[in-house]
Amino acid sequence: MFDSVEWQLFLLLVAAGSSGLLSVQPLRKHFIELTTDQAKSKTNKSDRSLAQILASGIEPLQLIIAVWGGLLLSNHLGLVGMPIIDGILSGAETPNLWKTVTISILVGLIAGAIISVLMLFSAQEGDGPDFFSIPFWKRLLAGLLQGGIFEELWFRLFFLSFFAWLVSYVFGLQAQPPSNEVFWTANIAAALMFGAAHLPSIYELGTFAKKDIALTMIFNGSLGLLYGYLFWNWGIEAAMLAHMSTHLVIQPCMPWLLRTKLRSTQ
Repeated sequence: MFDSVEWQLFLLLVAAGSSGLLSVQPLRKHFIELTTDQAKSKTNKSDRSLAQILASGIEPLQLIIAVWGGLLLSNHLGLVGMPIIDGILSGAETPNLWKTVTISILVGLIAGAIISVLMLFSAQEGDGPDFFSIPFWKRLLAGLLQGGIFEELWFRLFFLSFFAWLVSYVFGLQAQPPSNEVFWTANIAAALMFGAAHLPSIYELGTFAKKDIALTMIFNGSLGLLYGYLFWNWGIEAAMLAHMSTHLVIQPCMPWLLRTKLRSTQ
């Protein structure tokens, strides 16, 4: 049913995704320390340690599934895939770098600026720790590699492709190339999953009101739709670059904007 996986490409993407899993560890450790200090509970600390151990075992499996399944599905559906990486590995002509690289970075920077401003106007004090008190390098490193690489492999390369295949299969539609209707159905489904994946973070920050749930889903879901569009049209590298660029803006700008807002209200 599916074409075979190019193992050189598979190993390269697994290695890239592994860098993302490693990059989030300093942030995760610091965040656990913050929440544990606030809770001042040994039970709470042991629960978080157990969750971290479980995550460290599940995430590598997620990565393998994302890369292997994503490559199979994207090949089967005839998607753009990884035009830059494919071109480098095969020696073929690389795509238009203006679209794949420059526009994707610009789109990510603009999206990061918009989200930063919108989050500023919607921000409210929670009972949890201040996420932006975590050192900048830890937040940025995790955003660039864990967000920009691992999350894009998981939500775009795998889940968006999977939903596109599933919709085509269930409704007996032509799989290659998928129609716009199939794409947007799959993109919305993957974006909703992307938004929902960020809900545990706001729970840890102590701001799990209905407003916070809605805003998290809207902001991250919108970004998911944007990254999905870039992936579908220009390949996974475009989605990764846009995702990374979003964090290049959000991580330094959000603390500055929040401090500015705090000073103006005092």
